[in-house]
Amino acid sequence: MKYNANTFRFFTLVISLNFMLFIIVGCSKNEENEDTEPANKNPTMINDLIPQKAFEILDSLNMPIVEGDNPPDVSGTYIVNPNELMRSTVENDNIGENFPDYFLSFKSPNEGSNSFKTTTVCEPFELDGTADISFIQGSENAFSVFTVMETTDQINNDSFISVEVYTGHLTDEGIQYLTNASIMLNDHGDPNDHYIEINEGRMFKDGNNFSDKSGF
Repeated sequence: MKYNANTFRFFTLVISLNFMLFIIVGCSKNEENEDTEPANKNPTMINDLIPQKAFEILDSLNMPIVEGDNPPDVSGTYIVNPNELMRSTVENDNIGENFPDYFLSFKSPNEGSNSFKTTTVCEPFELDGTADISFIQGSENAFSVFTVMETTDQINNDSFISVEVYTGHLTDEGIQYLTNASIMLNDHGDPNDHYIEINEGRMFKDGNNFSDKSGF
């Protein structure tokens, strides 16, 4: 089954993503961010937030990671549409299929700090993700955001916790080459049998290679 969410209504808090990772449907395509390299030479604060096992999975997915201590200000809300699956550790996933579109939001970084709040919203499926602490690294317009997010499924009344990593190139109009990796950390027992297994992961991209900045 394919989910195609093409109509959005804005929600004030928007970013968690990664329902895309865990709904049992999906899809996507592929294309890698340039000027990046695969995971893992990160500051202590990121290593403290993200489990080592997750870094190993990021490596296995060939997730691009931007290094540097001068990242751009990514504050804002972005529309990821279409949301295409590039790579996966999940058996029988269909590479190139489309997962649900979503709003991704980064709340203004704390002044003098590379930490901020990230949220995601997938309105058609009532999936809301929130991460109170996210860290960003990068240089010039290229960046990678690391976070641990709790996503709530309002329809089925369950939730999960995942590592979410976002890499891209910031422009005045949005994010170019946005790539997202999602790794399951805790499915709270998965009572409705909806989610992938713990320590399984997926990597997605915006199929248009550009995620427009929302006016909301």
